[in-house]
Order: sequence, then C-alpha cells, then structure tokens
Amino acid sequence: IDGNLDNTSTDQTTGNTTNDIPLFLGRRGSSIEQYKNYFKGIIDDLFIYNRALSETEIQRLYQFGSEPEKFTLSITQPKNGTVTGENIDCGTMCLVDYESNYLVTLNAIPKEGYQFIDWTGDCTGSVGTIDVLMDQTKNCTANFAQIIMGEEAFNLAKKGPGISRVKLQGDNAWIIDCRADCTQASYDFSLNAELLLTASPKTGYEFKGWQCDNGLTSDKRRWSFTFDKAVTCTTTFALIEDDPNFRKFTVTFIGTGSGQISAGNVVIGKQGEMNFNTGQRISLKAEPNDALSIFKGWSGDCSGTKSTIRLKMDSHKACYAEFESVVAQVSQEIVVQLYQDDAFANKYPQAENSECLQEAMSFSVIPMQFIESHLQTKAIWPAQFNDTEWYNPPPVSQNCTQSVKMVDS
Repeated sequence: IDGNLDNTSTDQTTGNTTNDIPLFLGRRGSSIEQYKNYFKGIIDDLFIYNRALSETEIQRLYQFGSEPEKFTLSITQPKNGTVTGENIDCGTMCLVDYESNYLVTLNAIPKEGYQFIDWTGDCTGSVGTIDVLMDQTKNCTANFAQIIMGEEAFNLAKKGPGISRVKLQGDNAWIIDCRADCTQASYDFSLNAELLLTASPKTGYEFKGWQCDNGLTSDKRRWSFTFDKAVTCTTTFALIEDDPNFRKFTVTFIGTGSGQISAGNVVIGKQGEMNFNTGQRISLKAEPNDALSIFKGWSGDCSGTKSTIRLKMDSHKACYAEFESVVAQVSQEIVVQLYQDDAFANKYPQAENSECLQEAMSFSVIPMQFIESHLQTKAIWPAQFNDTEWYNPPPVSQNCTQSVKMVDS
C-alpha cells in the first residue's frame, strides 16, 4: 500500500489449471454475481512479473516519476585556482544540487604560478581530478600553493657609513637600497640572475671592497655579479686615515645608562667614530635611548653637562658621553608608594621585605616601561608578556629575586 509492504500470503494451489473465464483487471472474475464488484480506485500502470518483487523494488516503482531526493555540493571559494565540474565553475558557481547517489567529477585547476596540493573537507586526496558520490550534502575545498621558481636569498651586509645597492642588470630600479642606519638587507632573486652591486662611501670614508661567503671578492665600487645560489655579500667602508683634509671624531659611552650621539642629523653612536673636514665646526647632541636613562655630561676633548655642544675639528677629537640609569631611583620610589597602603605594609613588613621588593622592582622597571610605550603606540598588550614570566639576568648583587611575571590587570 503506497509502495510499502502491508501483508503477504501464499497460494496453496499447485499444478496447471485452464479455464475459459475472462481475465478482469480491477474486478473479481467470479461467475457469482455478488462477487463481480470492481475495486475502488484507478489503476495508472500495470506491470506483470514472473517473480515476486522485493520491498525495495516496490518502493522504487511507487516513487517512479516523482521528484527525486537531492543533495547540495558546495565548493569553498578557492584561492589561487578554480574548481570545475558538471554545472560547476568555481570561480562563479560554487553551490550545486545533485540527485541522490549521483557521481560528480571535480577538477582542481591552479592559476599560473601555483600548484594543486590536496582536497579537504568531504573530499580527500592529492589528485586534482576526483569523483564525488552525492549520497549526502557535502562541502569540498581545493588547496593550492605557490610554486617557488628556483629563487634564493641574496643577503647584503654593510659595515661603516655609506650606501650599498643591488639591482638587476639593465633595470633602472634598485631592489636593495641600503642607506643611513641600514646594516643588512635581503631579497629573493631568481637563480642565474645578473646583478649589479654598487658601493658609495660617506664623506671622510673610503670603500674597502666586497667580500662574499662563497669566496668571491671585488674591489670595484660597481660590480657585476651572477647570482647562482644563496649568498651573503658584505661591503665595508672605513675612515680615511692620515688625510690632512679630515679629522676623526671618536665617542665612547660610559655610565650605567644608554644613549646616542648625533652630529646634525647624523647619528654616530652606532659607528662610534666619524671623519669631518679639517676646521669644521660641528654640533653634538646627546640623547638618552629611553626614559630610564639621563645624560650626565661630557669629558675628554668635550666638556660640560649640556646635552648639546659645539666642537671645532682642528685636530682628532676623542670624547666621552656619560649616561646614568635611573632604575634604582624609580624602583625605590615605587616601593615607597607601595608602603603607603596599610594593608600591604601589614602583610609584608617593611623592615623584612623592602630591600627584596626594591630589587624585584629594579628588574621590572625596564619591561614595565616597554609595556607602557607599547600600549601608548599600539593600544594592545605586547604578546611576549602573555602568560609568561619575564626573566632578568641576575646581577652579582641579586639576593632574592628569581623572576618577575608581567600581568595585564
């Protein structure tokens, strides 16, 4: 009934029988008048079989001509490639319905410069063409990756003030342009690329040559170079010695703090020394590197406590710049503030704990200052302090502090 098995019976009649009674469809073929009534209903189709049908076959016949069950195949919008198939061009069409148990063929096509890696989701395998049986709703993703076309790194290192540049032969644009405070740079070039390397020393300095870790060297300021494997090349600039047109300025940093020295807009703290024209008057400025250092004064061929001074380069000059750390002072001030809280003072008596607290604070001040600066500039807590302890190398005077944990609260 309605395609479902309702009951079965077995005909006990055996043997062959013949008669001349007509075969009626939809009514009984009895000669008795009261049994000649017709079945109520309409017969749409008639199928005659030489065997009994299974329940599944009956259900399929019952559903014949009705709308079949369908399942949706969705393709995740691929990056760096497309997926095609029957009614699929993804790209544009990434959602298609198929009849139950339909077999769909999918093709993963990478774009230029990329290669197919594998299928994920309800599809698996590392072959670009696969068959998908639609026995349920499915989602598939084709993954692509960039093909590395034989590229390796050319690394440039620079010693001393000057300009070092690298470009492809015949091109106008410099790919590596290492100036000012730049000391190293890198770029991935195709193998066997023809490169041009150039070096320009700063006034008062001379070019000393190229030295590469593959054994190649050159004393040419413009050097044609065939790049056949990863390499690091260093260009060196050095002060011109014993030239009456130049006088050397040397700065040495002393004290517990940190800072830098600049002459005009040129920072010379990193180099430590620099040549100037003989007789040139230069303006020197001392600046702390952070809020935890203060400038204390000049000594040697320089003098005074002002951060900015003028100096005449009528001879070689050697100056000392002293910077003092204020960590100890700041740490002491923090501990004093802590003990203004009565609850804190009762829990940690000052006589027994003050010295250790001040030591711990001295280890904490630097990362606290870094965190404060990070929050002001980027408005987020620095990731390196997420659920980790900040360890400071303990000085000789370290007595009780093993580590300090920075907590966002």
